[in-house]
Amino acid sequence: MTTPMQAFIDRWRDNSAGERASAQPFLLDLCDALGVPAPTPAEMTAGTYCFEKPVSGAGHTGATGFIDFYKADAFVLEAKQGTVAGNERIGTARRGTIGWTKAMESAFAQAVRYARSLPLRPGVPWVITVDVGHCFELWSDFSDDRRGYGGYGARRIIKLDDLALAENQQLLHAIFTDPWSLDPSRVSARVTREVAGELAALARELESAGHTAETVSAFLMRCIFTMFAEDVGLIPEAMFSRALAERWVPAPHSFPHELEALWASMDTGGTFGWDRVPRFNGALFKRRDVLRLTQPQLQRLHAAARFDWSAVDPTIFGTLIERALDSVERHKLGAHFTPRAWIERLVHPTVIEPLRARWAAVQGDAHKDVEDAQRAEALAPLLPRATAKEKRKVADTERLARTKLEAAIEKFKAFHVELCHLRVLDPACGSGNFLVVTFDLFKQLESEVIQRLRDLGENQVGAALNVKGATVTPAQFLGIEKNPRAREIAELVLWIGYLQWYRRTNGSIRPPEPVLHAYGNIECRDAVLAYDAEELLLDERGKPVNSRRLRSRSPSSGWTRPKPRATAPRRAASPRRRRAQGGRPGPRSESGSSWPCSASCRARSGRRALRRSLRGSAGRRSMR
Repeated sequence: MTTPMQAFIDRWRDNSAGERASAQPFLLDLCDALGVPAPTPAEMTAGTYCFEKPVSGAGHTGATGFIDFYKADAFVLEAKQGTVAGNERIGTARRGTIGWTKAMESAFAQAVRYARSLPLRPGVPWVITVDVGHCFELWSDFSDDRRGYGGYGARRIIKLDDLALAENQQLLHAIFTDPWSLDPSRVSARVTREVAGELAALARELESAGHTAETVSAFLMRCIFTMFAEDVGLIPEAMFSRALAERWVPAPHSFPHELEALWASMDTGGTFGWDRVPRFNGALFKRRDVLRLTQPQLQRLHAAARFDWSAVDPTIFGTLIERALDSVERHKLGAHFTPRAWIERLVHPTVIEPLRARWAAVQGDAHKDVEDAQRAEALAPLLPRATAKEKRKVADTERLARTKLEAAIEKFKAFHVELCHLRVLDPACGSGNFLVVTFDLFKQLESEVIQRLRDLGENQVGAALNVKGATVTPAQFLGIEKNPRAREIAELVLWIGYLQWYRRTNGSIRPPEPVLHAYGNIECRDAVLAYDAEELLLDERGKPVNSRRLRSRSPSSGWTRPKPRATAPRRAASPRRRRAQGGRPGPRSESGSSWPCSASCRARSGRRALRRSLRGSAGRRSMR
């Protein structure tokens, strides 16, 4: 039996009618196929859900523009009509040509201009362009300032035939009915908090059983990555959680040596039972100490393993895990943490906006080559009865088009190489929140570059870059942190962020082995001082200072409170200014400045400005 969606696909496949004649019937049929309400007369009159929504000052010349299809607080949609090769009706452009790509990019720019001209709060989180009868292109931005749609290369493409897939129908249905439910931070923040709560309870039990905080922390971080690895397909599905349920909970005595065997296989590559385990390497599984757990503790670990670890948000995961594993900080587990939006207020102006300005300049330069190739492409079709002279002219124009396209492709590739060699330093990285957000924004920009290369015919570019290792990796994000546990967590969440990106872009294809690398990009040391050793802070009687005598002062209210400390306070012996270390020079930009130095200096000054701006309303909140 034909479904409503399949009937919609069959009706509109390869449609070549005029844009104005086909766009609205196409979209109304889409509403019927998805089972969502079409615009009512009252909504169309109010302008909250309608066709041809007027937006003053958003046209090409500053005049009033008209949104093809609009729903308040949901989406802005612009429609175009392409044609297939051989069809006499040209429409917007022939699909698969440079002209078609340029027309769709222009529609995207127009839709973003409309979205940013509308009220920002709550605003429209989705921008959509449609080639009627061919495809949908989607962008999302759930931030307050509508700066996060990205460029044209950041789009998600859904071909008309792919609407037969349930996941694509669910996505479009949600965009029409509940678009804000698709905000990934809402789901991941909830999951991350629940996961951290389970781990905090388990850590508390293990410490109460006599294990040191350092031993518990190292053990649970290996468990965390193992649970994440099985949920993203790096090890066989449910390997860890199934072993917990079927073997270790019923027989706790088998847990230590069998889990140690699994971690040994993950470190070097090998087999566990009948399943092959890839080689992870790195430093995570070099030490494989396994704690002996009771049956109730194993049941709690199994409860944590049942969460979807692929959905954790690494931008807040580091902070919450640090609090869960630190007995002193554990009381803050439900307290405020720095949200991603605040971090982006710093990262965008200091790191990303200069990069995007450079990317815009590269695209503008390459655009001239693409236009030349487009003109040559328009002259290329060979007439059925062309003369020899006409054939030579066609061959020359085709050769010119290829040359111009190759020039544009090389410019995009050169920018990608530059992006993959930039380094960013956070000299007080804590649990890595700022580094993870910056890494994520780098990967978003990289995905745009790769998509633009695909637009120009480089269809295998993404897989080729991953094989060659020419991609943005955690090695580019340097950190310095005094707290050993926080340093380990920062390294862990960077890898989790990287592997989440790899899964989104490559599906079920596993990354090359070794999966992890010991880059040594996050160092455990003081960023400012060098010293010979740490020694106990002594009072006037020569005895260690009682930590309860130390007090911290609130920057906003001025009140003081005792500093909670797990150990007696220490001081640096023979402190001195740390000299700049060599061996980590970042590639220089065209202006000659070193990116690690300039990015970190801008980050420090930007962070101070952010603290000052938030001090009045959030002085008691920790920036980490």
